[in-house]
Amino acid sequence: MENNNSMFTPKTPHFFKIILESTIRNKKLGIPKKFEKKYGNKLSNSVLLSVPSGDTWRVELTKSDGVVWLQNGWQDFFVFYSLQKGHLLLFKYEGNDKFQVVIFDMSTSEIEYPCKSHIRDHTSGEQVCRQLVKEEAKDDIGDEIVHEIPPTKEITKKKPQASCSKPRKKQKISKKVKNEDDCEDLPNGEEDLQTEVPGYANALLRARAFKSENPFFLVTMQPSYIEPGRKICIPKDFSLKFLKEKTDDLTLCNSGGKTWPARYWRYITSHKYTKTTIHIGWEPFMQENNLKAGDVCVFELISQTEIKLKVLIYRQDTSGSFPLESKQNLKAIALQRAGNFKSIHPFFKVVMQPIYLYRNSLNVPYKFVREHLDEEKTKAVLQVADGRTWNVKFTVNVLTGGQRKAEFYPWRTFAWDNNLGRGDVCVFELINRHENAFKVSIF
Repeated sequence: MENNNSMFTPKTPHFFKIILESTIRNKKLGIPKKFEKKYGNKLSNSVLLSVPSGDTWRVELTKSDGVVWLQNGWQDFFVFYSLQKGHLLLFKYEGNDKFQVVIFDMSTSEIEYPCKSHIRDHTSGEQVCRQLVKEEAKDDIGDEIVHEIPPTKEITKKKPQASCSKPRKKQKISKKVKNEDDCEDLPNGEEDLQTEVPGYANALLRARAFKSENPFFLVTMQPSYIEPGRKICIPKDFSLKFLKEKTDDLTLCNSGGKTWPARYWRYITSHKYTKTTIHIGWEPFMQENNLKAGDVCVFELISQTEIKLKVLIYRQDTSGSFPLESKQNLKAIALQRAGNFKSIHPFFKVVMQPIYLYRNSLNVPYKFVREHLDEEKTKAVLQVADGRTWNVKFTVNVLTGGQRKAEFYPWRTFAWDNNLGRGDVCVFELINRHENAFKVSIF
């Protein structure tokens, strides 16, 4: 008997890929062989990846071991969207070497996409990722960043000092700007932590004595900055004044003259704050220079034409008077400080585990919910010290066996915007029961 059934072939075929350890290790992503066999002859040497925010990424294709790979340019895409093992990417082929890519995190929910740049949609009033806005009305408050820019003298454009080992001419810097318009949120109380830990204070004092006619900024290394896959932030005013493009290559070099290629991005967060970060190139620089928590780095712009940052590293005091502060010791201090937290309002604490940093929900202790919250409410507000707020959903679900599980969702945006790292301690203080409003203190 003849089979009259016919098969439907979509005009815009799809495939999905799961991020594996090998994807992270090899820094490339393979295209399924079945898809490549059917559509590979329509692809050129490079493709355009487009995400729902409207941003696009050009990625070159390579072929080895019988597999076609997304390779040159893939790592930029990978780092920018903070992809992790277990994330799922859905590729929709739209023809003309263009793929629409949708990204799902470990909770199987679609992520919120950071913007490389944006404009305001005048019909809806919403921000969309399209074109860079050079000035923002407000920005994040600095997270352990001190930046110093000479108030009168711009870096020379004629023949800047391009050599990392050349001696520099010094002059007194009279103006210091601290924790203003920087990249991240200042965790509550951590500025004091710098002065209470001897290793921090000693390195910071020595770094603050640095003087130069070139623009520079200071960053104190926090435990979260030196974990694999992390980024480093550039202060907003420094970025807007001296880094003219929204994304570009740069060079990091140490006092010995060795250089590392890197790349920076200036983008807009989901809460409309300007961030500039060094993603590509930061990790090898950090590892090869053996950066530790508590070290202070001075980033000196010695060439603006080719964007070269000389990095001077002020180590913690290792003379024997004070022990080196390890990540564990710093986190123990954070736990101790959070443990000393007192309030007239009810509160609970959460120590950030790796899983909390990439999934899109955060568990709320049900005992706290039962004693202090109305389970019928479906919304909550999270507020940090500088007054910024995040609206989240509040859900209570009944699990098998009758147990109840309470969650804040979406959580990932809050964690991203506040640059939370493993071991950070968040104290959630219920300051308004009627609105489910929480003040979140970060240690």
